[in-house]
Parts: sequence; structure tokens; C-alpha cells
Amino acid sequence: MSDSKKQHYVPQFYLRNFSKDQSQVFVYILRSQNVVLSPISSTCQGKYFYGSDPAFEKMLQGLEDVQAPVIKKIIEQQNLNGLTMEEWINLHTFLLLQFARTKDARMIADNYVDFFVKKYIKPMMKGREEFKEYSPEYIDSLKITMPNLYKFFIGTALSGVVGISDLKPLLLVNKTQKHFISSDAPVVKNNYFKITNNDLTGFQSPGLQIFCPLNENLLLLLIHGEAYEIIGEHDSIVELTNTDDIDSLNQLQVLNGLEIVLFADQTDIVDIRRIHEMSVPIKSNKKFSEKTINKTKVKEGGYSEMVRLHLDGINYRLHFSFIRRNHKYSRWFRIQCKINSKKFPIIMPYRSKKLIEMITDNFDLLVENAKKHEKKIR
Repeated sequence: MSDSKKQHYVPQFYLRNFSKDQSQVFVYILRSQNVVLSPISSTCQGKYFYGSDPAFEKMLQGLEDVQAPVIKKIIEQQNLNGLTMEEWINLHTFLLLQFARTKDARMIADNYVDFFVKKYIKPMMKGREEFKEYSPEYIDSLKITMPNLYKFFIGTALSGVVGISDLKPLLLVNKTQKHFISSDAPVVKNNYFKITNNDLTGFQSPGLQIFCPLNENLLLLLIHGEAYEIIGEHDSIVELTNTDDIDSLNQLQVLNGLEIVLFADQTDIVDIRRIHEMSVPIKSNKKFSEKTINKTKVKEGGYSEMVRLHLDGINYRLHFSFIRRNHKYSRWFRIQCKINSKKFPIIMPYRSKKLIEMITDNFDLLVENAKKHEKKIR
């Protein structure tokens, strides 16, 4: 168990996979471009990051205790064979949890609140009778926060394990002289497919790719198998010999990282600086935007709008020599999007209706249990 004050948002067992001595890791600071050798105990952590109540971190620690052996098993065997159903669930849980628990994810949750408050809550307050004594300027000056929203997002992510169970698992084995790197946000989404004003980055999006480096030589990929052709795959393993692919996979980490990039070998510094310089022009802020889906006139005057909120900047659309679109699926996808955009403009495309229903059931159960827990506390 780690120091209760130092609460890691990337677990120490994972960080040790990118360390030569199991105690320190090289850190490239994206803002300053400086490189430091950082103790793992002080890397990717914050003082009381999850709050002063240790219960939440203890829950995460319990999950890490069953996730770490699965990652270790994959690294030692260098394949995905022999994993039990329980180990697959723990592996999927690791990916979802790691995606949702980072400092970057917490900032996204805070940005969501700021966006929603500014766009909807404050305009509503200005029009309500009970707030008429307050000036619009005063209402605009208010800071409205939901400090624990990111914990709710973590819970919803964990409830979605079944939603990625259909993705095809692949282990990418690095056979070049270069090394895989990681970052403070190591689980990265990518997608070759796109529809207007949406990058398709939901966990049930068609064409989804999820990347996570496991150490400097191995990287886990979950991919929508029906949408792509995988070149060179054998028994769920793809051996990579193209250094351009390694650069592109590492670029995902540079683009997705919030503050730092992690690596094990000091010789990688030159490549990291080059990839970072190359990435600066295309790296975009992760921000929320809205699109009006439907606008109708109401009897009382004015309009009623149906809008869709979308998080921009998390699909990097990088391409790799070993992943090609399945042209048959691409044609079907375009036709379906055209049909559905007219019939069901608010519904995003998804891979499996059955899995969507299962996710919804799991989410409803999560909310119900949360309400019961809240009543007990009261």
C-alpha cells in the first residue's frame, strides 16, 4: 500500500514496467522539454488526489492487486494465450480504469462542468424568478463546481467493461531497435472512421482502437475486428519491424499525455524530442463542443433545441502500416450513417445493440447501488 497522501493516478506496478531498476523512471516534461530521472513513488501522483478519505484509493488498490498479475503474465509469456475469463475481465477493467482515473481525465471532468454551467445553468438562473435579485454579472462571476464528478466517471467507466468485450485483442511485439514509451495518460483511443463533427471515440464506437503500452517492447491493442484487416497477425500477435509504426505508436503517447512522457532507456531521448516537435502543431486541447441536432418552435414562444455534447481532441487519427480498413465494412458504414443521420439524428453509431443494452443495465444498477449507499450514509 502506498503512502496515503501520495495517491497515484497511474499505478506504481505499471510504472515499474518502464524502469530499469524498478525504482526510478525517465520523465520527459512536455512543457519544458526537460528530462529527469524520477522516483516511481513520486511520479504520476498527487497529494490526496482522490481526497483525504482513504476509502476510494483503497478500492482502487484492490483493483490493482488483481490487475497487476494479469499484466505481468502477459509480459512474461509475451502472448495473450491462456488468460482465464476472470483475467480478461481484470485486463479490460485495467484499461477502462486507467483511462478514467488520470489527472487528464479529472481535468476533462472539471472542463465538462465549466462548459455545462456556462452554457446552460447560468443562462437558466438568469431567467428564473428566484434569482431576479442577482445581477447577470454576479451570476457570471459565480464558480460552480462538482469536485467529485470524476469519481462518478470512474464508476461509469468500470460499469462499461462489457462494452469493450467484443473488441479484438492483439499484442504488438516490438522487434526494432527503438522502444515503446508511455505517458501520464497511457490508454489512448484512435479511429480511422469519422462522421461529421464527431471523431467516434466512445467505447462502443465502430472502428475504435484502444492502445496501451505494457513495457518498452510490448503494447496491447483492442480493436474493432470487423472494421479492419490486421497485416501480419498470427495467433493474436503482430510483430512490428517498421520503425515508422513505432514512432507513430509513441506519438500517440506524446499527443495524449497531459504533462509528461515516461520511458525506460536514456537513448530514447532524441526520438522523443523529435516526435514531440513533430506533434506540437497537431496536438489539440481536449474541449467540449455542442451540435444542434433538432430545433423546433414551441407554443410559448422561442425554440426548443436538442443538442449533442462532444469531447474534441481525443482521436488522433494516426495510421499504421499493419492496420488497414476493411473496405466492405467501410462501404456498409457509410451507407448506414447516411440512413441513420436522417432517421435517428441524435443516436450515435455503435458496434452492437446488444452490448449497448447490457451497458445500460449495468449503469442503471450502478446508479441504484449509489443511491442505496447514499441513504446508508445519511
